[in-house]
Amino acid sequence: MNRKPLIIMTARDAVHNNNRTLCENDSYFNYIEAAGGLPLMAGEVFETEAQQLADLADGLVITGGPDVNPALYNEPNTHSFLMEQALEDADRFLYNAFRKRNKPVFGICRGMQAIAVFEGGALLQDIPTQYPGFEHNQMKMDPPVPRECFAHDCLFAENTLLHEIFGDRYGVNTFHHQAVTRLPEGFVLSARSDDGLIEGFEKENVIAVQWHPERLIADEKHLELAKRFIAMCR
Repeated sequence: MNRKPLIIMTARDAVHNNNRTLCENDSYFNYIEAAGGLPLMAGEVFETEAQQLADLADGLVITGGPDVNPALYNEPNTHSFLMEQALEDADRFLYNAFRKRNKPVFGICRGMQAIAVFEGGALLQDIPTQYPGFEHNQMKMDPPVPRECFAHDCLFAENTLLHEIFGDRYGVNTFHHQAVTRLPEGFVLSARSDDGLIEGFEKENVIAVQWHPERLIADEKHLELAKRFIAMCR
């Protein structure tokens, strides 16, 4: 039997009855498994542990979650809702370790924003107040749009991996109030929303999207995105 690529996924946390749990939505696990990978969630890893995981595994998924600390892109916190510092650090340690080994990384939603910041980019902290356009959280649309449905289209740039999969224009879902405003040096802009926000970028062995393709697993093209990532990890 062929060995499935081992994919490390970043952890998030939740508190129930004063008990903190490290966790991640099952949709990420299902998405990677459906594409042919073997997902394994990391915890609050330190730098040395991140390096060990990067030696062991074939790829990394940086998942969605709370906002990236604006101190990392030299701005005061005006609209950001932060997660535990240990988890923020773990995302950064894992990203750096996998990039150092030139192993594939897939950033989803917060994951895309984190990659941008780790690579020297910057974020818009609150779309509704700082970039009035259309609503980028479909749960706040009137009426709300279900998680597994498209909420708006993205426009895809030619000669990119995302364009190979989605063509010129295709539907995505949306659950974010922040956005990348400064693309990191060396990365290619591959997707924008109709109101001009960055929705995807890429580089050799890095794919990053603002939406949640793991919630669109029933759609052939969004599943193909995960399959392309797993193929990079083989």
